[in-house]
Amino acid sequence: MKPTALLALTLFCAAAGADEQRTREFIAKDQWHHYADTASGGKVFTKGAVRLKPGRYQVWFKLERSQPKECGSNGNNAFMRSPMDELLCDQVRRNEVGQSLNLLDVDCSAGKTRVIETIDYNFDDAVIYRADRSDEKWGRIIPDTIGADLYSSMCETESSFDR
Repeated sequence: MKPTALLALTLFCAAAGADEQRTREFIAKDQWHHYADTASGGKVFTKGAVRLKPGRYQVWFKLERSQPKECGSNGNNAFMRSPMDELLCDQVRRNEVGQSLNLLDVDCSAGKTRVIETIDYNFDDAVIYRADRSDEKWGRIIPDTIGADLYSSMCETESSFDR
């Protein structure tokens, strides 16, 4: 996956001991920014990029998958589907992940990232999985992933603070 545009970041710099309420308000008010398209037709968005301290960031990213192939090109046109197609499409829409929201923690100086919260929704926007991973261990950057692209973008932003 290659970004189609540079990371559109509205960056909130949270000073040490900054008001947590202000940080939450910033994240809530920030809009989702289109970041990239995936090879499989999905889209990646970012929101709420926060600089916690020099070299340390958190950013929400959302991965939206395209309509399930089982729903065909007429996915929203039930008239064009057979009853069996309709049943299969409905089952896939309820059980597969349509979008995934993830909170990525980035440490530029250590060259590591971790996902500390995940919320997966099906194609009908119902939560099908949620995990708080605040105790997740830091991991190496995996090449050619969303995390690697976001790491590069965030850490490039970090180097602009030093200029």
